[in-house]
Amino acid sequence: MKAWWWAHQQALGTSIRSLFRQPFALMMTLLVIGVALAIPALLWVLISNGEKIVANMPVTPQLTVMLKPEVRLANVGPLIADLKARPGVQVETVDRDAAFQDLIKRGQLGELGDALPDNPLPDAIVVKFDDINAPAQLLPVLQQKPEVAEVIHDAAWVERLAAFAHLGRTIVIWIGGLLGVGLLVIMANTVRLQILLRKDEIEVSQLIGATNRYIRRPFLYFAALQGLLGGAVAWGVVEFAVIQLHEPVTQLAHLYGTDLALSGMPVLEGLILLVSVMLISWLGAWIAVGRHLKAFMPK
Repeated sequence: MKAWWWAHQQALGTSIRSLFRQPFALMMTLLVIGVALAIPALLWVLISNGEKIVANMPVTPQLTVMLKPEVRLANVGPLIADLKARPGVQVETVDRDAAFQDLIKRGQLGELGDALPDNPLPDAIVVKFDDINAPAQLLPVLQQKPEVAEVIHDAAWVERLAAFAHLGRTIVIWIGGLLGVGLLVIMANTVRLQILLRKDEIEVSQLIGATNRYIRRPFLYFAALQGLLGGAVAWGVVEFAVIQLHEPVTQLAHLYGTDLALSGMPVLEGLILLVSVMLISWLGAWIAVGRHLKAFMPK
């Protein structure tokens, strides 16, 4: 056990020395990794903030049934009774005359009311639901009623926004996957250069009986550490961007009469980012070392 621990400790020390031997090259590599990964990570954070905002909005799932101009509420008694009989449904009726008078009063449009020969508003039925999925099920049924002119799904925009958020997450996952493949290639190439610089050392180690595991270990630590630092740079870029966006987003929200505060990447998601980058870097190093160990095998 002591020998195993000593071997890993020695490999880690060798990797750290190799990592900081060329600080400028290290900085450039970390910036490339960090900025590339920060793009999908920042998009993910913004989408998560948007979903939280939508989830906290006091939106009541409801349908507004607009009757045809010649149809009055007194003529649709059976329709209203059928709606009230459904479980989880609350029904309110809106008389056209009362709605018109309320519109004139709220908007101070007395002159406009006197100028209009007839009331342009129809009678309406407002149907509220306990289940958020119920309006979509009842919508086509009400649209086919002969006395109904139009059915407005008042919370449809929330569903559309949720669909856009789901699409955005899917796109971010694809972008992150492609960047992950790119990171694997970059790390494999970086480790390949390290192997070429230590070619003579590797050949001598093989001649004196060093195992492939012993030779491979420092390069794996080297790649994992570089991936960890690159992921930390990406996390830092995301937090910096959130801080910069906080004030303009808050000002924009105040213009719309809402309170909105952007939150950064949660700690759990940040740790997942770090671990994912480390594993991808480790895999790239494993592939690169495996290829070159065969080429350095003594003849």
